[in-house]
Amino acid sequence: MNRIGLLLLAFLASLTTKAQMKTWWFFGYERTTQEGIVADIQALKDAGFAGVVYYDQILENQLYR
Repeated sequence: MNRIGLLLLAFLASLTTKAQMKTWWFFGYERTTQEGIVADIQALKDAGFAGVVYYDQILENQLYR
């Protein structure tokens, strides 16, 4: 890898979680387990995500029945 690539990698590694990639994480009526949630979080971490914006759709769906 050239010097620019190394500098870019060093810069990316130094970023705080505020500047790193996040994703939306929606929950609805589907069944969830603690094991499934832990597996999802680990998969997101392994893919390079620094966090999630959590959205629980259950309450909203109950309000509009």
